[in-house]
Amino acid sequence: MKSNNGKRCAARVLRVIGIVLVILVGGQTLAASAGQQTLTVDLRSRVAIPDAEGQFSVACEKQQWDPDETAIINCDMWNQHWCRAATNRVAELAPVMNDVVSTAMD
Repeated sequence: MKSNNGKRCAARVLRVIGIVLVILVGGQTLAASAGQQTLTVDLRSRVAIPDAEGQFSVACEKQQWDPDETAIINCDMWNQHWCRAATNRVAELAPVMNDVVSTAMD
């Protein structure tokens, strides 16, 4: 019987990468918006296609956010994971995330 550990690892890693990308884009927006009254954020989501079971389209939207009412949430971070590749990816992303969060707090 084959294990699904590899698939679960890939799904978790993709979730982490998605969160990190949101944080990185948000951090770039925060850094670029220093001195501006609002943040311009490009949001993407997946929307189910009517009458096409299991198929989705990408919906894009621009929003203006107040920096004083904006937060960065870090989740799914670890210093060691049972999937070595996931541990390596997080080790590479963590310093970049630290820079983004530090910039956002300044």
